[in-house]
Amino acid sequence: MGKSTLGKYEFALEMLQACLDNYGHQLLDDDEEEMLVSYQEGDESGEEFSFCCLFGSEKIPGMINEFLGYFMVHKVVDTLLPVRRRNWRQRQLEQSGICRLRTS
Repeated sequence: MGKSTLGKYEFALEMLQACLDNYGHQLLDDDEEEMLVSYQEGDESGEEFSFCCLFGSEKIPGMINEFLGYFMVHKVVDTLLPVRRRNWRQRQLEQSGICRLRTS
């Protein structure tokens, strides 16, 4: 695998982790939510929070639709593409049925 391809995979994984860290709490049941709150309140290490380190990879499948259908489109693509190309890409994704874009 080339460096360019590897870099793209690494970028996608970093974006998935950012999505989980910021929105993963939506997937938690009451006990897990309680565990998250106590972890955040008791953590004095100064290290950046990592949802994946606390809950593990079993939470990833539940976040894939949110990640592809919203996070990548609105948080990542919006910052990388000029407005005209972004609108064209959003229409393409909607027409293909890959995702249903939210309006906000």
